[in-house]
Formats: sequence, C-alpha cells, structure tokens
Amino acid sequence: MIILLSGWAGSGKDAAALLLEEMNFVRLAFADAIKIEVAAATGIPLDTFHDHRLKDVPIAGKTPRQHVIEHAAAIRVTDPDIYTRLVINRINPIHNYVISDWRYPEEERLLTAAFGQNVLRVRINRSVTVMDDPTEHALDDATVDRVIQNDGNISDLRAALRTIVHWGPYPTDWRN
Repeated sequence: MIILLSGWAGSGKDAAALLLEEMNFVRLAFADAIKIEVAAATGIPLDTFHDHRLKDVPIAGKTPRQHVIEHAAAIRVTDPDIYTRLVINRINPIHNYVISDWRYPEEERLLTAAFGQNVLRVRINRSVTVMDDPTEHALDDATVDRVIQNDGNISDLRAALRTIVHWGPYPTDWRN
C-alpha cells in the first residue's frame, strides 16, 4: 500500500507520516531530494528543512520552505517529473509506504501508473492559515479516497490512520 498525504502546510502530514511509521510504513517525500539539493547549494543545515519550528523562519531573506519551493519550480521547468521518478525508484513492493508531501496531480498519476490500485489518496484538513503559494492549491479540487479532519489530538489522528490502514485501497464503492 502507498498512502499519499495531501493537505495545506501545518495540517499534520508529517505527524501522520510519523504515526504511519509506527505501523510499519516507510516514509518517503517528493521533497527529500530537493531539500538535500537546497541544503548543499545554500549551506542551510538539512535538519532545518525538516524542523517544523525552523522551516518558516527566514534565513538570508527567505525561509527554508521558500528556498525549496523556488528550487523545485526551477528544476521542474526542464523535468516536471524528476522528483516523482526518484520516489518511484525507491519503492519496493514488499513494503508499505507513506508519501508525506503529495502536492501535484501528476505525482499521483505516475504512482498509480506504476503501482495501480495500491495507491490511496488521503487529504488531511485542519484549520490553518493557508499560504498563497500555488503549491498549496494544486490539489484543492483533487479527488481523494479518504479525508481526515485533524482538529483533535494525536490519539484521534492515530485512530483515523489505523482505520485507513485497516480498510486499505479497496474499490471506491467499498469505501465509507
């Protein structure tokens, strides 16, 4: 099973991915390679890009998140699927995966082409201040298989994820 997590910045995608790791899922992210590239190019420590307290704190005029968004946009001009292919190449069908940063319809299309019905699209909703960046809105109207309203505590999020893992990627008309 491959669970794609979408949601606005601050909705709880990273927390959900950590909880799924507890359930023996391997976490991947399309932005992992981007963060490594930006850290090497800017000298910003890689950990900064993964720390929710630091990734929106400006460094030399831009936040680490802005550096990542700008770098990815520049690379995707010449090869829009580069980061999706990198993730696909890391997937071994004997494991379950969670991809914590689904942002574009094409990412899901390529994963579904490679792995079929084993891809489950999950949107995490939470009351947050939404960034104005287009990467935050590319999936606003996308069809998803499950929605988690993440307004409770970590136990509520864990319970919602356990339900999703239990039901898995069954045909749409079997889903609740």
